[in-house]
Amino acid sequence: MLESMDDEFDDPRSDFDRNVQRYARLPTPNQWTPLMSNAPFNEFNGPGGRFISLDSGRIAECMGEWRAKRMIGIHISSMGAFKATDVNFLKDYPDVTSVFVSEGGAIDLRGLQFLQGLTNLGLTNYQKPVPLSEFKELKSFGGDWSPGLDLGVHCRSLESVTLWKYKGKDFTEFPLVPSLNTLELVQPTFVSLDGIKRHTHIQRLQFERCAKLTSIDAIAELDGGKLESLVFSRCRKISDFGALGRLATIKKIVIEFCGSLDSLEFLTGCSQLETFGCFETSVVSGDLSPLLRLPQLTFAGTGNKKHYSHKESDLNDALKRQSNSVRIAGLNRNMPD
Repeated sequence: MLESMDDEFDDPRSDFDRNVQRYARLPTPNQWTPLMSNAPFNEFNGPGGRFISLDSGRIAECMGEWRAKRMIGIHISSMGAFKATDVNFLKDYPDVTSVFVSEGGAIDLRGLQFLQGLTNLGLTNYQKPVPLSEFKELKSFGGDWSPGLDLGVHCRSLESVTLWKYKGKDFTEFPLVPSLNTLELVQPTFVSLDGIKRHTHIQRLQFERCAKLTSIDAIAELDGGKLESLVFSRCRKISDFGALGRLATIKKIVIEFCGSLDSLEFLTGCSQLETFGCFETSVVSGDLSPLLRLPQLTFAGTGNKKHYSHKESDLNDALKRQSNSVRIAGLNRNMPD
């Protein structure tokens, strides 16, 4: 995650690096590594493999390199070497399955329709939404929200979505995608999570830089659903995280850069919690012992503060011993008499 403490900031990285961060949601930009030393074209190690950044004046050469090196995808940017006004060249390369378009500008993206096997798509700063429902194999989408983005029940294969700047006060009108298991919302205009009960099929949920979000009480309506992992990052106006304690089957909770928590007592109800992270978010009471009462917890990232009852290393050593004791007890119960 970025280290800025501001909800809005000027990112010093290049447009390409910043937009890759949007699409790929990488922890650090270093994980998207340029490979320029011996390469005739800009190549990048991205999520899942290597990408090539296209030069519109050398499409055949770029795509020849892409094919020869069996790269996973292509990158198109009007701020880079791609100066064409459309992507119709893709009709000659129907086997492309991953495309990332950053700074799409005035590029006509209708040529993406030639990629019927497209599985991963990233779009930022584009002019006209792409009809996602046309891509029957699409599994992952990342990009900027647009009212014309046809995200919904007709996207039958879509499993993962990262969406920037969704406009809406809550989940009431948020598109329903039954096949979705991973959703990350960055800078939405949410003030609450009302309406989220329609999305009990989601397994992994992340909220990042939600500057207006004050109430998360409705998250409790996902109890009994499929939710396993929940992350709140830089959501500083949330005053009460108590509703998380009603998620009895949640396995991972991360709260980072979110101000402070009065205590961790609310976690008592999370009986299946395996991983807990509380980074740059202070526990006011300083009492970390509630974490030792969670039977399935194997790791806790809390940092070290003077008023905390346990050092992070000591806490995790205790959790490890506790986990081993539970495992041995389970083995003993299963042994024949």
